[in-house]
Amino acid sequence: MDKNKINPNKSGFNLKFIATYIFMNPGCSARHIRRALWVSKHGSLEEFKERYSYISYFYIPKNHRGYPKKYWQSPKRGRWILTAAGTKKITPNLMEYVENCKQKCVTST
Repeated sequence: MDKNKINPNKSGFNLKFIATYIFMNPGCSARHIRRALWVSKHGSLEEFKERYSYISYFYIPKNHRGYPKKYWQSPKRGRWILTAAGTKKITPNLMEYVENCKQKCVTST
């Protein structure tokens, strides 16, 4: 998918982005996923709040949506893998975009 055709503000984008990221990086930490998701929306890590940005996608006590356990799970503390339902959210067209966002995070830290 052409980078210009990807709309990070489209409904469901965050779930697809996270599922695709975890698929490409099984066992990754929520911190890395949240940083890459921030970059996908904002272009850089400026103003990223480590303690507040996108935490509801990973922490069960504060999660009223039920994404953890439904789409991804953490068998080892802080390391995430996809569930069967999560594999349905993988978007192959996002893979290059996800990798680019991941690389921006690596180069900006």
